[in-house]
This record gives sequence, structure tokens and C-alpha cells, in this order.
Amino acid sequence: MSRIIKKRATAYKVHISDLVNGKWVEKPNGRFIVTGSGLEVQRARVMGTVVDKFISSQPDFGSITIDDGSETIRAKFWKNQNSPINKVQIGDIVDIIGKVKEYRGEVYLVPELVINVDDPNWEIVRELELMLLKPVGETSPLKEDIGVSEEDKTVPEEDLASKITRIMEVIEKFDEGEGVDFQIIKKETGLSLKELESCLTELLSDGTIYEPRPQTYRKL
Repeated sequence: MSRIIKKRATAYKVHISDLVNGKWVEKPNGRFIVTGSGLEVQRARVMGTVVDKFISSQPDFGSITIDDGSETIRAKFWKNQNSPINKVQIGDIVDIIGKVKEYRGEVYLVPELVINVDDPNWEIVRELELMLLKPVGETSPLKEDIGVSEEDKTVPEEDLASKITRIMEVIEKFDEGEGVDFQIIKKETGLSLKELESCLTELLSDGTIYEPRPQTYRKL
């Protein structure tokens, strides 16, 4: 019997302008932003500088405003006594993964993960990533081209589930807080380079894992 994999919506790396200038759509299959290129975004990953911070007098709501050079967007937090907002200051660079929402004409993010970025060069890296992303297509919008043939990308669901499980077990076992290096994952899982790259791309795209730095992976 084939194993059914329930996936979260992909967290797409986008410019903030793609979100705030997009069209908010509500359909039976979900609510999302349609960008100018036609991408349907329910979850997004954006990087930028904190230009404003607000915490209400009653500590159950707060927000930070992020500027990536293309536009600004608010990330809203509720019940923020233990929220990442308490560790973020104006001027910090942050990498945010979150759900895209809309209220009274304002598009905003509800963060799932807020990563403080210590090295501003990461903004340049992100900009290069966005420049190199593939044009939107029907099958794999905005997924990076990692040189895998179409034959290699077609992985039986049951086989894919098994490989992903092995990868996640290695990440959980070896992550001591800094993430797990690509070569360690490859060695411990015994997967080929193409198999591992294909599975990691799948996990990155649906937001199961993220890269705190290149070629290093952590569970979200």
C-alpha cells in the first residue's frame, strides 16, 4: 500500500513586493496571494531589515515591519510573551518563514520561524537566489534547478517517503543546535547525490527543513 504524504504549502522565497503588490484570492482550496508572475503563495520566506517594532500595552499582540529594499511588510505576533519578537530590535536583519494573510486590504505575515541574520552578506545571497530561481511553471514553480533530470525527479511516493524519513532521522539525531552538514546527511543515509538533492529540495520547498547557512540543514 502506498503511503500518503500530507504536505504543507510550500514556503516560497520571494521579494516582499511580490506579496504586497499581488492579488489576494479566496478559493475553496485555500486563501493565497497571486503574484505578478502567477505564483500562488500561502506561505512565504522573506529576508529584510526590521524598520519598526510595536508591542501593545497588554502583551498579547506585537508586530515588526520588514524592509527588503523592494517593499515593506508587517509580521504580526499574538500572545507574544514567549514570542521571537522579544529578541528582535529595529535595525536587525531577519529571515522569516510564515503564512501570508490579509485583513482590510493589508497583506501581512504570521511567522512560523524568525531567524536573526548576523552577516549582512546573506541579503546578497538571498537576492542572488531570487535572481536564479526558475520561472513559474505548472509543475515546480520557483524551485531551484539543481541539475536533476526529469527521470530522477520522478520518485515513487512510497520510495520518496522512505528516503525523506531517513533524512529527517539523521537531521534530528545529529543536530546539536547548528544544523547538520550535507556531507554528514549523505554519509549517514547512504543516498546518492541526486537522490539526496532531490529529497532536500522537496523538504525545503514544503518548509519541513531550512538552511541556517548553505549546505547545512535544520528541522523547522
